[in-house]
Amino acid sequence: MSCITCLLNVILIVGLTVGTFLVVPSLVQVVRVQGDSMTPTLLDGQLLLISRLPYRFQTVHHGDIIVFKSPQDPEIMLVKRIIGLPGERVAIRAGHVFLGSSPMSEPYVVDGGGSGFGPLTVKPGMVFVMGDHRTVSNDSRTWGLLPLGNIVGRAELSLWPPGLTL
Repeated sequence: MSCITCLLNVILIVGLTVGTFLVVPSLVQVVRVQGDSMTPTLLDGQLLLISRLPYRFQTVHHGDIIVFKSPQDPEIMLVKRIIGLPGERVAIRAGHVFLGSSPMSEPYVVDGGGSGFGPLTVKPGMVFVMGDHRTVSNDSRTWGLLPLGNIVGRAELSLWPPGLTL
């Protein structure tokens, strides 16, 4: 084996190592769901693969399940669903979410809770987020709007337990 072949092998190994430890974590991350605020969609202890790229190249959408730094404590990561986008008016009446005057279709919610909220207009650079299990979720109804800059990524795939989907 020539010196050039050896050098190319070393460069390949170094490149793969750098890619594995530096590039991959900037693209995807594994996150464990903690708590019941997203049941029945997500379960306590479920492992999710999140993509860190989507919101660098596209905008947020209604219904996206996101992982973000808590506005109350940036050391804590939370998982919630995007409900209201910038410029929209969000209100909750008899457990049903309204965007403007239109009720939002939310087939993933089992118990919307009987509480009311708003109306509140979502400011630019912010979103309104809620858990799917509304009666136990600590979300935008409690601590307000979420800055887009707090979003770490979008949930793409359930890794564990087997058979669960998003």
